[in-house]
Amino acid sequence: MDFNWLINRVKNILLTPKTEWPVIGAEPHTVKDIYLKYVLIVAGAAAIAAFISSSIIGTSMLGMTIRQPIGIGLLIAIISFAAALGVVFVVGLLADVLAPNFGGERNQTQAIKLIAYSATAGWVGAVIGLIPFIGWLIAIAAMIYGIYLIYLGAPHTTKVPADRAAGYTAVVVVFWLVLYLVVAGITGAVAVAGGAMSALTGTSMSTSQVTVDPDSTLGKLEKFGQSMEAAGKQMEEAEKSGDADAQAAAAAKMFGSLMGGGTQVEAVSTDVLKALVPSKLGGFARTSLAAEKTGAMGLQVSHVNARYAEGERSINLEISDAGSASGALGLASWANVTSDREDDSGYEKTYKSDGNFVSEKWNNDSRYGEYSVIVADRFVVKVEGNNIEMDALKSAVDQIDLEALASMKDEGVKRG
Repeated sequence: MDFNWLINRVKNILLTPKTEWPVIGAEPHTVKDIYLKYVLIVAGAAAIAAFISSSIIGTSMLGMTIRQPIGIGLLIAIISFAAALGVVFVVGLLADVLAPNFGGERNQTQAIKLIAYSATAGWVGAVIGLIPFIGWLIAIAAMIYGIYLIYLGAPHTTKVPADRAAGYTAVVVVFWLVLYLVVAGITGAVAVAGGAMSALTGTSMSTSQVTVDPDSTLGKLEKFGQSMEAAGKQMEEAEKSGDADAQAAAAAKMFGSLMGGGTQVEAVSTDVLKALVPSKLGGFARTSLAAEKTGAMGLQVSHVNARYAEGERSINLEISDAGSASGALGLASWANVTSDREDDSGYEKTYKSDGNFVSEKWNNDSRYGEYSVIVADRFVVKVEGNNIEMDALKSAVDQIDLEALASMKDEGVKRG
C-alpha cells in the first residue's frame, strides 16, 4: 500500500481538483485498484469517525452527553462502511449509463473513478465533523463541495461536456442521495440535494463556454476552490524546503485557511461571548455557566454554555464562534440547504430567516426542542428546551443580542 500516493491523492482532489482530475482520468487503474488502493481506506476512516462520534464523543443534549453502547456504535460503523462501498459502485454504474444522455461516453471504470474520488470530500468531512458544536455543518459543507467535485470531474472521466456537466451532476447527486436515504436511513437527504442543486443551476450555459455567475453557489465554490488551490501551493513549497517545522506550520495554516474559505480567523475571546449570556432566560434563573476556547491545526473555536432551570423545566444555551471554520458554515449557507420534515413524532426543518441560517427540531413524545441560528455565517446560537414550547425557545433566542454578534463578523479576520 502506497500511503504517500493515497495522502497526495486526498490532498490534491480537495485542494487542486482542476489539475488533479485530468491526472485521474488518464490513470489506467481498474475498479479493483480504485477500491483496494483508495475507497476501502478513506471510507474506512469515515466509518471509524462514525464510531467515535456515536460511542466515544456522544451527543450533547441539555448539558448531558449521550453515547451509544460500543456494540451499537460498531454496528453503525459497519453499516456506514458497507453502505459507502456499495453506493459508490451503484452510483458509478448509474453515472456510466447516464453519460451518453449528456454527451458523454460509456466507461464503467471512469464513472466509478468520478464517484469514488468525488466522495472524498464527504469522507474527509465526516472525520473533520468530529469537531464539537459545529461539526455537523462542516460535514454538510464537505458534502456540497463533493457535488462541485463531480461537476469538475465529469468532463475528464465520463467525458460529459463542460456546458452539460451541471445537469449531469444534478441527476447523479439526486440519485446518490436517494440511494443513501434507502440504504442508510439518512432522512432529509433529498431535500438537501434539491437545495444544493437548485443553487448550482444558477449558471449560464452556452455551447462554447460556461459562464459562472460569481454570486451563485457555483461561483462561490469556484472562489472557495481557488483558495484551496492557493493553500495547496503553500503546502508544496513547505514540503520542498524539507523543514518539518515549516511543513507543520504550513499544514496548520492551510487547514485554518480552507475552513475559513480563504481567510484565517481568530475566534473571539470567551469573555466576549459570556457578556452576551443573560442571568435569566425564558423566565428561568441561570444555574451554571461554562466557557472554553480551543484550537488545533489553525482552527479555533470559542464556546459558552449556560443552563437555566426551574423544576423539571430547563433551557440550555450555547453560543459559539466558529472562527476559522466560518468558511464551512458559509458554504452550507451559500448552498441554500433547506429541509422540512414532519410526522406524528414531531418535526425538523432548516431555512433562511433575515439572512440567517435557522434550524428547528421538536419531539412531541419527549417534549424536547432545539432552535439554532447561524449569525453572519460565523456565530452559532442554540437553545435546547425540556418541557418548553418552541415559541418559548424562539423567544429565548430573541433575548440574545444577535446584532452584536453580527457586528463582530470581521473580528480576528486575516485575509489571504
